[in-house]
Amino acid sequence: MFGRLRRLWSDPRPLAKLADFMDRRVGARIGELLAEAAGQGAPPRAIAEPAALRRSASVQLDAAQSTLHGRFLAAGLESYRRGWLPRRLVGPLSLPYFERILR
Repeated sequence: MFGRLRRLWSDPRPLAKLADFMDRRVGARIGELLAEAAGQGAPPRAIAEPAALRRSASVQLDAAQSTLHGRFLAAGLESYRRGWLPRRLVGPLSLPYFERILR
């Protein structure tokens, strides 16, 4: 019985989908930054750093505006990190989460 549960909870498919999404999303963003830097004749850092600072400010602002949804999400994430929620349950939710926060 526990072997079957362990197999269900360690299903790698959601992680593979998430890895594919991250490769596509991050790869596309890096390509955009490099193209913009080349177009401006600037080093990539000159383009990436202000964008990262803007993103960081946005994340901090969002974190300061706590909502019920945000608190629920934070509790679920912390429960997963502590091993209280199985990967099988959290994995399918990870792709929509990352799609939302990386928009």
